Amino acid sequence: MLNLSFKNSNPKRKKAIIFIIAFFLMSCVSIPKDVGITLIEFYDAYDPLFRSMDINFKIEYLNTDRENIVVKKNGLNWTITIFDGFIRHPKINKNGLKIGLCHEIGHLLAPRDKNALYASERSSDDYAILTCGIILKMDMDDLFDGIECIYQWYRLYPQQEKYPSAKERKDIMIDRVKRIYP
Repeated sequence: MLNLSFKNSNPKRKKAIIFIIAFFLMSCVSIPKDVGITLIEFYDAYDPLFRSMDINFKIEYLNTDRENIVVKKNGLNWTITIFDGFIRHPKINKNGLKIGLCHEIGHLLAPRDKNALYASERSSDDYAILTCGIILKMDMDDLFDGIECIYQWYRLYPQQEKYPSAKERKDIMIDRVKRIYP
């Protein structure tokens, strides 16, 4: 397990930590270099917001076959856990990872029902496309590619089709992108 916390560290130290995890992921774990670069891009884009909110934000990487990425909130302690099986999944690339990270952080930052701890799947998808994708400077082709990666991964797990079907979810996200980029 690799665990990073960004609270109460100076920006140079935080950046160094991200580079260390990126280097670790690119060299020691033998996964695509895009993963480390994607984590650096995500960190650079979101660190100022997390600092301004006094959030203790962590990225955990777990070396396990589980094919998922999840977020957990405990007060001001927020953790995104990336499982190795998700990163190594043949359908996931850097754009798929970006959409995955954006979706998970959307559970915490997207508007949600009163008293809800996490935003709904639909709100998190909207946040990923309408906000986070733009913050990460993803162009239309990258967004479409990321959506396709997540769709190909998601449709392999029928038990996850509670909201809505994988195809419907993909169509909704593509429609959102087309609204951004007419």
